[in-house]
Amino acid sequence: TGVAGSADSAGNGSRPMTARPLQLTAGDVATVHIRALDAFGNLVVHGEEIHVLLQAEAIPELDEHLSTGGTVPSHNVTTYELGLRKGEATKTILFELAGEHSLRLTKPSNEHLDVTSMARIKVIARKASKIDVCN
Repeated sequence: TGVAGSADSAGNGSRPMTARPLQLTAGDVATVHIRALDAFGNLVVHGEEIHVLLQAEAIPELDEHLSTGGTVPSHNVTTYELGLRKGEATKTILFELAGEHSLRLTKPSNEHLDVTSMARIKVIARKASKIDVCN
């Protein structure tokens, strides 16, 4: 039995976590669907709730020549605890930082579960809403 996931955003449809990167724009929300599956892709409904951690890692995309004036976004990891009820869980995540993001599952409550699914998300900047003058 393994735990797999997919991610989607409005209008982009659902993609398996191991498929090519989903592309979003900063400020978009994506819904991550996590499912417990057997080796044949069938949903596994356990008698007990399964817990996993979903780690969202953000690596900002910066132009070093233009990023000297203020606070510079840094690499960060946000962790969400999810409980799979009837074999499924859903988490909605807001993506504000332009750059590469990865979603991965870790630390299942049942150590025999395969949680190697991973998703890559490319977040691009929105159109400029203000211009900052530095020095």
